[in-house]
Amino acid sequence: MVLVEWSKVLSVDIKAIDEQHKKLLGYMNILYDALTNKKEKDILMQLFQDLDEYTQTHFLLEEKYFEKFNYKGSENHILQHKEFIKKLEQMKKQIPREIMDTEDLLAFLVEWLMNHIKKSDYGYVKCFHEHGLT
Repeated sequence: MVLVEWSKVLSVDIKAIDEQHKKLLGYMNILYDALTNKKEKDILMQLFQDLDEYTQTHFLLEEKYFEKFNYKGSENHILQHKEFIKKLEQMKKQIPREIMDTEDLLAFLVEWLMNHIKKSDYGYVKCFHEHGLT
């Protein structure tokens, strides 16, 4: 089952970043499908490994461009990245104690998609495009 499908509305018109955002969307849909089928415990550890890898790769890419292009909003944006990682780490620690609320995790990821990508990430698009990144 799919919770959210990729659409042009989610695009920042930068191919490499859009491809990474699609991965995050895929992880959300995997979690949604597992929740729907009551199999979320089967996928949680792998999902967190995937999300860890995603944050390392994706945030590093964005932050590399922030520095390269002297993006003015980088300080706040990087702070948001750190908060996202911190929240994921807190949730991951709940798995062994079986107090992980997978619905909260899904809500957190959806909120990130809608608020961070559609607002914060759109903030750097003009700067990145002005430097020839598409």
